[in-house]
Amino acid sequence: MTATPARIGFILEEVRTVTAENATVASRYGNLARRDTEPVPVFFDNVADAQAVADERLALLSPSRRRFDSGVQGLDEALALPRAATARTIDAQASLDKLMLVSNVEFDFARQTATLETWG
Repeated sequence: MTATPARIGFILEEVRTVTAENATVASRYGNLARRDTEPVPVFFDNVADAQAVADERLALLSPSRRRFDSGVQGLDEALALPRAATARTIDAQASLDKLMLVSNVEFDFARQTATLETWG
């Protein structure tokens, strides 16, 4: 990037702050929200990019989401999961049949099992 006066001024600013919030998310997550006023170190080139990421995170948290832990026998499928994997979560009691994000995978190599945590 060219070192224009505007770019130099942006870099020399100590902090730039963006927020994305709404009452629904605040009431749903309550005390789980970050309450610290200290800035979080990030490396955005401009404020618009930081605001876009904050807005995307708010959009992720706005709908009602649920977590499920599912046991998997054998490790072949769990080890082959790509980085941003999804899994179909089916719960007949809750009338749920939904494609959800795999947010965590725990392996038990001794038992040849895995536990998938899905979120969505």
